[in-house]
Amino acid sequence: MDAFSVSLAIGAAYKELKFSRSMFMASMFGLFQALMPLAGFFVGGFFSKYLQNAANLLAFFILSFLGVKMIYEAGKLLNTGRGGKVRADMAAIIILAFAASIDALAAGFTITLFDTSVWFAVTVIGIITFILSIIGTELGCRAGHLFENKTELAGGIILIVLGIKILIFG
Repeated sequence: MDAFSVSLAIGAAYKELKFSRSMFMASMFGLFQALMPLAGFFVGGFFSKYLQNAANLLAFFILSFLGVKMIYEAGKLLNTGRGGKVRADMAAIIILAFAASIDALAAGFTITLFDTSVWFAVTVIGIITFILSIIGTELGCRAGHLFENKTELAGGIILIVLGIKILIFG
């Protein structure tokens, strides 16, 4: 759902997102959401407490930084009265995918508690995240016009709220 929220915000902020960029973004979200629990599974419970706290703090800072940056850019656009053509570049997408998936690291610590294959679990997580990211991006692109030039502002707020959620609730 974190990836869905970020995808929704990106789709709304970048209304003219090309299909190839949307697929790249969904792939990165799916990949990172699958890799983080896998990493957590292999790192194991020994470091879980320390990594969980650090991971949540890191996710909070990255998402908040990107959210504040989006809000700042939105303020510049609103003050000039011009709609700007902003791009969701590949580096930003990868950073967002990483930040939104950090809390999934903790899920990997708990996979050992269930009678299931880690490979099955991370495959399902990756596929569902990919699908939700595509849906979120499409919804954002289609509904973004409802906010006119305030979509980047809304996207920034969503990223900050998501960062706070990860910090507080993990």
